[in-house]
Amino acid sequence: MKKYNFEWFSKTLKNGMKVLLVHKPQFSQSFFLLGIKAGGMDLCQKRGLDQLTYPSGCAHFLEHQMFRLYGQDVTDQFADLGAMTNAFTGLSETAYYFSTSSNPDKPLSLLMDFVQNLDIDEESVEKEKGIILSEYNMYQQNPETRLMKLVWNALYQTHPIRIDVLGNPEDIASMKVTDLETFYNDKYDPQNMVLVGVTGKEPCLLLKEIEQKQESYDKHFSQLTERVFLKEPDTVAKEIVEDRMDISIPYVALAVKLKPILDPLQAADMDFALQMSLDAWFSSLNPDFQSWMDQRILTTSFGAECEITSDHAYLMFYAQTKKTEEFFQIVEDVLYKMQTQAMDDLIFNSLKNKSYAQSLRTFDHFESFAIDLFQSEVQGVSYFELLDTIAAVKRDEVFKMVSKLDLSHQSRVYLKNYNEC
Repeated sequence: MKKYNFEWFSKTLKNGMKVLLVHKPQFSQSFFLLGIKAGGMDLCQKRGLDQLTYPSGCAHFLEHQMFRLYGQDVTDQFADLGAMTNAFTGLSETAYYFSTSSNPDKPLSLLMDFVQNLDIDEESVEKEKGIILSEYNMYQQNPETRLMKLVWNALYQTHPIRIDVLGNPEDIASMKVTDLETFYNDKYDPQNMVLVGVTGKEPCLLLKEIEQKQESYDKHFSQLTERVFLKEPDTVAKEIVEDRMDISIPYVALAVKLKPILDPLQAADMDFALQMSLDAWFSSLNPDFQSWMDQRILTTSFGAECEITSDHAYLMFYAQTKKTEEFFQIVEDVLYKMQTQAMDDLIFNSLKNKSYAQSLRTFDHFESFAIDLFQSEVQGVSYFELLDTIAAVKRDEVFKMVSKLDLSHQSRVYLKNYNEC
């Protein structure tokens, strides 16, 4: 299919794996990602009447363990093939990828082999525990990461977003080979995988090679598992949360718990509309912004973001500031204006054009493009449908969507230094 300045192809293979290939014939670079629709939130699962539970951090721990194949470190094997490899684990996804300026055939074959073969033992699992616990402790010392965790625990009472993707220290320390094997067999099913490639190589030939390779890897189950969520109340878990760490200036956040939106495309539309509204009212585009800076209510570290999905939704404002109560008053004023005043036409068009242009520029940044394509699949929408939404959105539609939100369920989070009252 061709709509932009490239062709892209989509096919679901016999074993259920989804393949997305973007052809960039003028580039020698290639980027391939093999992603699994499972991440830190996959703690409780069901398949029919059967229910499975996993230790927290299972997805992330497994990601660390996957870089072995037949007793060898695949990172070195990729390097020998002229490719660089890496991985990440999110709330809903895990991805393994490589980039190369050489022929992608051999590293692509290696990518599929090491992700679709589990090579772990007691010794490797025990060794990894210390590495991940050190990673956990390092992130605990990052104030912005700590603030985000406090926000999620303030907003949510039962949802697994409250639990760190890395897992709880107790679960990390007690992780067993059988935990990882069960999680792997359950979630690393080809039906639960998406292979994305952005490459200069001819895609029809690549697709044939991928199909031949995948003939060796059959689906694990006739039916995939689904996430199980306990009922999450509309109200927040805590209206006020305080914590302390060794920082010179406090961090604060005001977070609002919103209703999830079951339809993936509608959720994506709301996410875009809300983020556009946040950018319009809580940035230098707002005429009051310079006054906030002059009064030192806002300094160099501040922002506003949102996330709207089918199982959780929130928006938050955060800042590093000594004037915490003044910050909260600014945010309350911004929330009021977001729901009572449509943004200026010039600001709307500026934000819309900027967002669309950034998306188009991503096409030439292979890594970002491939990750965006994969994460759209995880969300259950087409990346190109999202682009069409950006291109077609109207100012009054954005205002109408945002004005109808229930913003009454709020939490205030304070991350103070040890000496502060």
